[in-house]
Amino acid sequence: MNQLFAIFLIIVAAIYTDVDSEDFISAYVLPVVLTLSLAYLFWFRGFLAVAAIVLGIYNTDLESTMVSEGILWPVFSLLAFIYLVFWMSKKAVQERSAGAQGTGGYYGGGDSCGSGDGGCDGGGGGE
Repeated sequence: MNQLFAIFLIIVAAIYTDVDSEDFISAYVLPVVLTLSLAYLFWFRGFLAVAAIVLGIYNTDLESTMVSEGILWPVFSLLAFIYLVFWMSKKAVQERSAGAQGTGGYYGGGDSCGSGDGGCDGGGGGE
């Protein structure tokens, strides 16, 4: 649920952000909300990769005769995107393996006995 809320905030902030505006909300608050929501959703490494991709796309000018704007920034964006894809796949594999071992995560119980019911009393009928 928290991730869905972060995605909702990203969408709203991306639509209504206007840094050239005189309005305090759209010029200052919404860019901060957008940045913090992205940081929450992608954590630190993922957020840095997303920020690098946006920076590279912003500075790219494919029709420019300058090497930095025409070649280096697009290559930088592509490398940052590749890193983001590998980071996200590595994170997904770690979450799946943690869930399969019963140590929490999305797939499996979180108790140390591995039963999934939350109890470790040994069961048994007793007297």
